[in-house]
Amino acid sequence: SAGSALELVGCSCAGNEATGNGGALRSNGSLTVEDGIFDANQCGNIGGAIYASDGDLTIRSTVFSDNQNPNRGGAVIASVPTQISDATFTGNQSIEGGALYFSGANLTLARIHFDDNQAERGGGLFARCYDTAPCDPVQIADTTFSNNRAVSAVSGSGGGLEALNVDLEVSSSTFSGNQTSGAGGGLYLAGATRARLVNLTIAANTAAAGGGVSSSSSLIVREIANDIVAGNGPDDCDRSLGVAGAHNASSDASCGFAGSGDLESVDPRLAALADAGGPAPDHALLPGSPAIDA
Repeated sequence: SAGSALELVGCSCAGNEATGNGGALRSNGSLTVEDGIFDANQCGNIGGAIYASDGDLTIRSTVFSDNQNPNRGGAVIASVPTQISDATFTGNQSIEGGALYFSGANLTLARIHFDDNQAERGGGLFARCYDTAPCDPVQIADTTFSNNRAVSAVSGSGGGLEALNVDLEVSSSTFSGNQTSGAGGGLYLAGATRARLVNLTIAANTAAAGGGVSSSSSLIVREIANDIVAGNGPDDCDRSLGVAGAHNASSDASCGFAGSGDLESVDPRLAALADAGGPAPDHALLPGSPAIDA
């Protein structure tokens, strides 16, 4: 109930069904989940495993697999302050936000692996604000989006991530092998979104346009530094990102990298996506990469 607090440790929630919201859990208080497994839950509306509509949500060291619903948030939907760390989302499905749909203020993601999730918009994550001005920050760090899909007969957008009208900060993260039938194989940035993209590897993603990054305006990206955007198809970006960055590298000239130490139309020599001992798989730099010490 509203104002209550619930903490679940070591919960294994599998095969649950709800006709409405939240296949396994529906929370309108403070909810903490730790060391849990949510597998093959489903619901008739939103939040295949967890629906959080009031209070706050904290998730630690939890696996969400094969959860689904026909609307939003294949595994989790939240409109409350949310912190998720050391979690894995794999094989979840919905229409918007294959794994996670967020529409509130203050989302923090750290050391997450979004893999093989599917939606029409935001294959891994759909973060949006319903106001015309950006909401409080969506902060993502040390996270990998891999092999997620945003596919629709109409268009699709944001194979890995879609951000709409949010204040977005993504750092030390990887977008690899994501795809969409529309725009933004890795990331789709739209509306009033303001984005800071630092220390990212965005590689081998595919889309109809903006294989790596698609933005609806050249005003969206406010900071970009130490990023590798390479090997995306049909292009790395669908427009110049419109901001002077530093020490970025791209495999074509579509992102408009022209800042100090930037490299365009180079092969950054990335190893295949693999577990290198970090919080999630990433692409190591092979010997001879022009991005080493660049």
